[in-house]
Amino acid sequence: MVLPDGSIRWLLAVGQPIRNADGSLRGIAGLQIDITARKQIEAELERSELYYRSLVEDLPAMVCRFRPDGTLTFVNQLYCEAFKRSRAELIGFNFYDLIPLSQRAAVAAGIAQLSVARPVMVHEHEVIHPDGSIGWQRWINRLLLTTDSEPVEYQALGIDITDRKRAEIEREQLIAELAARNETLEQFSYTVSHDLKSPLITIKGFAGYIQQDLRAGKLDRIPDDLQRIIAAADRMHQLLEDLLHLAQAGRQLSTPERIKLSVLIGEAAAAVSARLAERNVLLHVPPNLPEVIGDRTRLREVFQNLLDNAAKFMGDQPSPQIWIEAQPAENPNFLLVSVHDNGIGIDPRHHQRIFGLFERLDQRIEGTGIGLTLVRKIVEAHGGKIWVQSDGLGQGTTFYFTLPAVPPLANEDHRL
Repeated sequence: MVLPDGSIRWLLAVGQPIRNADGSLRGIAGLQIDITARKQIEAELERSELYYRSLVEDLPAMVCRFRPDGTLTFVNQLYCEAFKRSRAELIGFNFYDLIPLSQRAAVAAGIAQLSVARPVMVHEHEVIHPDGSIGWQRWINRLLLTTDSEPVEYQALGIDITDRKRAEIEREQLIAELAARNETLEQFSYTVSHDLKSPLITIKGFAGYIQQDLRAGKLDRIPDDLQRIIAAADRMHQLLEDLLHLAQAGRQLSTPERIKLSVLIGEAAAAVSARLAERNVLLHVPPNLPEVIGDRTRLREVFQNLLDNAAKFMGDQPSPQIWIEAQPAENPNFLLVSVHDNGIGIDPRHHQRIFGLFERLDQRIEGTGIGLTLVRKIVEAHGGKIWVQSDGLGQGTTFYFTLPAVPPLANEDHRL
């Protein structure tokens, strides 16, 4: 209604007809209520909602509102784009379903702690991307309250931090790798100086004895002393050769090729045939072993070292035997290979120690203590893992390791 002064008022009119006894309309009884104030409030609310929607749509962040159970009541366009779903699909959807199951309870517990005294919290958690991959998001959650401080629902503002998290993880892995390398370098420096010094001391000592015997004219002990010097020099040479192989193992891999495991094992067994024959070791290799992908020379060294190691540590086993098997690993891109023997076994306390540089559990048995370190380095250079299993002394030993498998499609193409 327009008033004489030109202002506009809103009226709510309610009317009821008044009829004569015969039912004819005599008039209308009505009531008019001025609702201008209500209309102004409604218009202001509409403007506020428009401002709010414009703000949340223009923000470079995801915005949503949700009930205590996680049901979404509002999402902005960026939220829809992040999860590749329409607003209609997301309203009424439970956002906890977008979080990996392992993290849902922790996220819910954090949100449940919001209160009048602490209405805001910040947290980071993993999310499931539309393609099934896992990403990271950072959210600021706020408990929305009425003027009477009664909880209404929650509002959250979030950004994707997947790239940052991946960079942090890579940095932590790099730091851990550098720390491990520094530790290995310190151990390497100590053990190399110790183990190389030992044959030098032997050489120097017996050279001194020879010098004394020559002055005294005692020539009968010189041949034995010379043999000890030669043995010490041979040991030093072997140590240096093994160290060279170890240094090259992880950084000088040849172009990967498809190799039949049976061929690799056959070549390795031929290289240590003298050791196997000396101990009368029976080697069991099943037929039709699968192929692997890798550096042929390095992988042959893996089997050669493991076979030689098994033969050396047979103890007094009257029927020494070695079994080699292969099967699909948990990771479909790898094969799980096992080398099992019925030798003296390894105390579980030493299962990790044996892979250390220059570690020798029995000093009476020949070796440089580098073989298993070399094996581990070669396996890891191929992206695999190696571990040992033994129930203890006299129970035999099994080395398990994973190697890259030939993809199924490649196998089909090869057959064609």
